[in-house]
Amino acid sequence: MSGLEEMPILDKREPKVATVLLVDTSGSMIGEGIDGVNRGIKLYQDKILNDSLACKRVELALVSFNDNVTVEHPFSSIKEFDIKPLSAGGWTTMGMGILKSIELIKSRKEQYAQNGTDYFRPWIFLITDATDNDMTMDKSLYNQVVQELKDGEANKHFSFYKVAVGDEVNMDFLKTLSARAPLRLKPNNWDNMFDWFAASSLALSRSSPGISTPLPQTDWGTAD
Repeated sequence: MSGLEEMPILDKREPKVATVLLVDTSGSMIGEGIDGVNRGIKLYQDKILNDSLACKRVELALVSFNDNVTVEHPFSSIKEFDIKPLSAGGWTTMGMGILKSIELIKSRKEQYAQNGTDYFRPWIFLITDATDNDMTMDKSLYNQVVQELKDGEANKHFSFYKVAVGDEVNMDFLKTLSARAPLRLKPNNWDNMFDWFAASSLALSRSSPGISTPLPQTDWGTAD
């Protein structure tokens, strides 16, 4: 599934835990990277499906970026989330991927408002192994992305998480995108990261919107 097709909101009386999983599918992700993402998505989905409350509250959207940005799956309940395994190839349109993710969140929040559905602060969860990308080549795009992220986080429209994969990622560049420091995934910790991602969604789903919820420790990554 691609594009901006919106799916109906199920269990409208339940507050929603919404995340855009934003995945780098450029050529450098071929092999361990894309395999780890595909395995991790299934792991995440299985863990949410095993929790009856989270099934009603957690919504996931998947956006990939390489030469192009693709909405692999719009926001939906985990029960409705169904995609084919991702493949990798091409360049790195990370900036455009971030803007598309913000667009998806704005649109879904409008749907929540129209349906009287409460929600937790949405997440954008970026996974990338890129050194160069469209923002390093286009200063105006970079400035636009940074401003959108700054405004979004300052106004509590969403939270932006950055995960760097491998040793070639420009961590200094990732740090400039937003205030939250990026984490570098430890080797062979894909499953641990998606376990943490699922545990975080579960923790939020058991809370109430507007209440500060402690998240599990991030023992799968390091801050450079």
